[in-house]
Amino acid sequence: LAMLVAVGWAIWYGRQAERQGRAGSTVARAIEAAFSGTGCANAAIIIVFGVGSARDHDFAVWLYYPAVVFAFQFVAWFMAWRMRRKAWLGLMALATWSTALALGLLVRQPVAYLWVCTAALFLVFALPGALILRQARAARVAAKA
Repeated sequence: LAMLVAVGWAIWYGRQAERQGRAGSTVARAIEAAFSGTGCANAAIIIVFGVGSARDHDFAVWLYYPAVVFAFQFVAWFMAWRMRRKAWLGLMALATWSTALALGLLVRQPVAYLWVCTAALFLVFALPGALILRQARAARVAAKA
């Protein structure tokens, strides 16, 4: 539910930015679309894995969902890297792909799975998100000056 709210907000904010003439470059809009599409695909996958796990009475089925999330994130980061050609974007693509693979292979090994998932959530989701927000704030401040 929280993800759906966040995706809805991002779509609304993007449309507001377009109406006010601050939508950004074509590359920025394409990258935003990739990450928004990833979020929408995640919503469908939540339902698929959640229903499948409940139906089969097997929690391990649900544990494949994070691997799919990281695989989707790989696609978005890879697209960003291909369009911007910045090394850190390529590193994020490689990190998300590696995490997807590791989580998929570690589903039946809960301790290792949790270590990989925890590290990845901080290093591959939280850290880049914080850096992107920081860059956006700096750009907003620079634009106002």
